[in-house]
Amino acid sequence: MTELKNLLTKQRSKERWLIKNFIGMGEIAIMYAPKDHHKTGMALKIAMEVATGSQELGASLNGKVLYYALDNPNETEMLNRVIALMENSYPDHLEEIGLNLHIDWEELNLTRTNYEDYIDEDEDGNPIHLTWHKIGRLWRNEFFFDEIYSLIIIDTLSKALVGGGVNDDAIIRKVIFNLRQIIKGANNNLSILLIHHSGKDARKGMMGTSILSNDISTVFKIKKKKDGFDLIRERHKSAF
Repeated sequence: MTELKNLLTKQRSKERWLIKNFIGMGEIAIMYAPKDHHKTGMALKIAMEVATGSQELGASLNGKVLYYALDNPNETEMLNRVIALMENSYPDHLEEIGLNLHIDWEELNLTRTNYEDYIDEDEDGNPIHLTWHKIGRLWRNEFFFDEIYSLIIIDTLSKALVGGGVNDDAIIRKVIFNLRQIIKGANNNLSILLIHHSGKDARKGMMGTSILSNDISTVFKIKKKKDGFDLIRERHKSAF
């Protein structure tokens, strides 16, 4: 019994957190809920916790966040939501959030072999491909993007899939592989949060293949209550 306790203590000491006891550093997390259950609002809350190093959800590392607003094409509406949350919940951190939270409306295709078709040409004129592993290095390398991201949020997962949907096992395996390549390229100093849907009855779990819930380290569910919403961590399996 003592040996087991020592082993568990040693294992916990190796865990690294982006937000303590909430999202592990170097891990993929997924958050799901039915339509109109405040998914984007909750994702922005998580982003601002990291951008400010706050402690409402747990002691957070203070880092930069890249938010892919794939499901929110109206830039004005999205920015108004961001500003409202900043002013209501983080009035003393407006400048810090402005510097650390970057919102991107560009397309993102997580199912392709490379991040982009090519970024340059070699001496023979052949395209140089930017792999997912390399994009992970670049997202943690100041010389390229002039940023060092600690968290990437993809809202929503379904909008980043091309050539198949969330029920396609092969597509989802490819996506998870690519995401792990990004994290590996960043030397496990980057976490990724996927925003996803459930059906009308969230008790039945996420939409799509069971690979999502089985192969992703941390799973969150948003539950509606009388006076708002609760974020519940259904599952956490540390990679460390």
